[in-house]
Amino acid sequence: MSETEQEHRGLFRRSNVGYLVLSLGLLAVFAGIVAKEYRIRTAEEWVPAFIRNGVKERVMVFVGASTCSSSMADGLPEALRAIRTGMRSQATERGEGFASIGISTDVVVTDGVRYLKRMGPFDEIVAGRNWANLGVQRYVWGESLGGEPGIPQLIVMERVFDRSRTGELVVSGERVLFRKLGASPIMEWSRLAFPQ
Repeated sequence: MSETEQEHRGLFRRSNVGYLVLSLGLLAVFAGIVAKEYRIRTAEEWVPAFIRNGVKERVMVFVGASTCSSSMADGLPEALRAIRTGMRSQATERGEGFASIGISTDVVVTDGVRYLKRMGPFDEIVAGRNWANLGVQRYVWGESLGGEPGIPQLIVMERVFDRSRTGELVVSGERVLFRKLGASPIMEWSRLAFPQ
């Protein structure tokens, strides 16, 4: 083997080692970012609800907006946290599922997401398009589940998820148990139902 070929092989090995080191470094950085974003949650942090077929599920639906002074009331995020935690504990004790849905009537999606993040955590959110978004259409304007328009609003409902014969996920028995309209009634119900 000529001296030139040996030099090329040596460079090739060094460059492969360099690529390997660079790749491992990038992988470590990426893993750090992912670990920060998807870290293991502590007991106090929210864990999303999972659908269990054929099991009754209690649902907390919150509707509000960053542009509404009542929806920004002091103590509302804490009241929602107490309601969410209390309802989830009660549902678990009864062998039921629990889910929380946050709906923002903010026009701008990013404003709505930011607002719901402050009020959350939620298992799912709907934001943007003001009073025309899908969450408002279903839970405020809807024929079977709708009620009085206004924010902030808390809707407590129950439903059952099941699989159809074709394997589709279907909801049955969905009904509103009660609504609280306005920050004060929501916070008062929180104090009475789930005292801290």
